[in-house]
Amino acid sequence: MRLRALLVALTAALAIIGGALTLSHRRATAEEKELAAGVSSQDKRTDGGAQFQSEILAFERKAVTGAPFSATLLIEQIPEGSTETRTTTSLIYRDAEGRTRRDQMRANSANAPETTTISDPVAGFAYVLNHSDKTAQRTNLSSHAEEKSGDSLAAMRNSVAQEKRAGAYQMLPVPPDGNSKGLKPKAASVITNGSNSESLGEKEIEGVAAEGTRTIVTIPAGAMGNERALEIVTDRWHSPKLNTVILIEHLDPRFGRSVYRLTGIQRNDPAANLFSVPDKYKVLVE
Repeated sequence: MRLRALLVALTAALAIIGGALTLSHRRATAEEKELAAGVSSQDKRTDGGAQFQSEILAFERKAVTGAPFSATLLIEQIPEGSTETRTTTSLIYRDAEGRTRRDQMRANSANAPETTTISDPVAGFAYVLNHSDKTAQRTNLSSHAEEKSGDSLAAMRNSVAQEKRAGAYQMLPVPPDGNSKGLKPKAASVITNGSNSESLGEKEIEGVAAEGTRTIVTIPAGAMGNERALEIVTDRWHSPKLNTVILIEHLDPRFGRSVYRLTGIQRNDPAANLFSVPDKYKVLVE
């Protein structure tokens, strides 16, 4: 009887260990797929919301031809009640054929990328380069077939819709601990009074002409335990010539101020080797 009980206990322990390992593997696989899609967990922590993530996805997945450029992408956050600015830096490139590259730089280092995302809509593949172990995770671009048929707008809508269904985006995020400025949401989704948009006209940013739009989303009083109505203001500046966003300023009274900006814009065609996997890197196919 004791031997049988020991065997039962051992079997249960092995099952628990096996379940933990399976869960760990699933999490790692999910992270790899997320990286292959061009949005890392680091981006999610520091990009200031769904708009910044969607702009990065649009840059990497939407095939824009005839408008090559390179720039430094700065994403800045100043949390509500703080004077400290948290900044993440990426170097971005796009060639005349629509291929893109984004080097996510390591903190406190201007020359050492943590990861590199290469998107090649011409071939229909995206690669995430891991510089520490010299591997390249390859994935098919889900919108490739639609973009080849000329329906790039439908492709982008489908891509963003998939991310929303996966819970990656939430335009009006619930505070992580439910205690941001004492506000507690009444439900998982926040009811708003809608949004109002207005034109900010045109101006030159980093030597590039851009058109501005201001969007104000209002959360009515009482929707999250808030005594007064809250206004979330987003100023978005888009360059028609580059067909990309140059600047976004996002102010949310619950969380603070976030900025997405391109600096040092160069409008020449980047070197071709930036958009290919280095010879010494091992390609891992999903």
